[in-house]
Amino acid sequence: MSGTNSEALVKAIVDNKLYLGTPKYAFFPKITQNVILGEKNRQIVIDPEKIAESLETAKKAIQEAKKDGKLILVVLDKEVFREDVENICDAE
Repeated sequence: MSGTNSEALVKAIVDNKLYLGTPKYAFFPKITQNVILGEKNRQIVIDPEKIAESLETAKKAIQEAKKDGKLILVVLDKEVFREDVENICDAE
């Protein structure tokens, strides 16, 4: 990931508070311990740089799948994002 794009993505993650994760009682430490920065108000704080890396990895995998003509299944657990994701998928 290039420096400028990475910095912009990390800034967007921080500005939108996307680094706040699940409540501490509901997280899985063995799975997520390498992305956790700490805890604030009993809520897990995720490293914004790790989020950016994961998003870039997912983006590359999706682009490769599209190039190969594969189907992509998107699963959301947040109903609030449903319409936005549908619009993105329809546009692509």
